[in-house]
Amino acid sequence: MSGNKFKQTNMKCTTFKYIGENGEKIEKPKKQFNSEEEAFKQACYYNAYGNTIHKLSAYKCWSCGKWHIGRTPHVLTQEDREKYKQRLAELSKNR
Repeated sequence: MSGNKFKQTNMKCTTFKYIGENGEKIEKPKKQFNSEEEAFKQACYYNAYGNTIHKLSAYKCWSCGKWHIGRTPHVLTQEDREKYKQRLAELSKNR
């Protein structure tokens, strides 16, 4: 064993997009990030400035070994959005 329990070979990660005309489930590829930091920053940006209602969070995929962003049940408030804006500003300073 390689020791990396997450990495599979060339798995494609998809997410639901819509139901097609014939009732089939249409999926789209998930955005992949190479690092937790990259995915976290993108999730922070969407939480601060996006049109999303639910908080987005970064997670490591057991299927492909990359990082993705997914929704949580937490509904974002304006206060939450302001905190994410501050966090992004702090992350930008630390580059």
